[in-house]
Amino acid sequence: MGALTPEEVHGAALLGERYEAHLALLSFGPKRGRDAELARSRQELFAAGRECLYLGLPTIGSDTAAVLRQAARQGFLGDPLLVIGPEALIAYGLAAGSRIGQAFPAGAPLELLDGPEDADTAAFDVLMTVYGGPYRASRGRAGPVRNPAGHEVRLHRPDPGTEPEGAKWLLGGRTVARDAVSVEGIPAPIVAPDPRTFAVRKL
Repeated sequence: MGALTPEEVHGAALLGERYEAHLALLSFGPKRGRDAELARSRQELFAAGRECLYLGLPTIGSDTAAVLRQAARQGFLGDPLLVIGPEALIAYGLAAGSRIGQAFPAGAPLELLDGPEDADTAAFDVLMTVYGGPYRASRGRAGPVRNPAGHEVRLHRPDPGTEPEGAKWLLGGRTVARDAVSVEGIPAPIVAPDPRTFAVRKL
């Protein structure tokens, strides 16, 4: 653990800016006539990703990145889906300007906190449509699911009855959102719960 250098801070910020700009272009509706603009935006985005790799910023696996991008694309990342695995440490580190999370193995499982048992299962919708899927999952059942390549996603649901006494006020608080890169340098968003909530859930 240590503070990020000014170059690393700039690289992470540039990645986030270009990722948001690219998503904005994609949301403008019909893309006809904007091919050159989209291609330029994509090139700039990938260049920012390669810079993050060159700087040695923490990375996540390609399958994990694909799931997170799809969750964000479908509007589920952050509400209700939150990242509660080690990747959350990357978001906390970037937000604090420090190096908390490091690189994770390409095949490392992704841990997601989903909505209540009786809610529509956002994770199911994401995992059945993500590139490289479908993941074998069923509605209403938490637990590990896998895609044909063997990448595992572990789904968790809130269970107020198991939370430590006195911790209720922490749950459902603010979130921390940052953009990271996959091992190939392709960006992906991470939305994690309040660090205190993360710590409570790991007790």
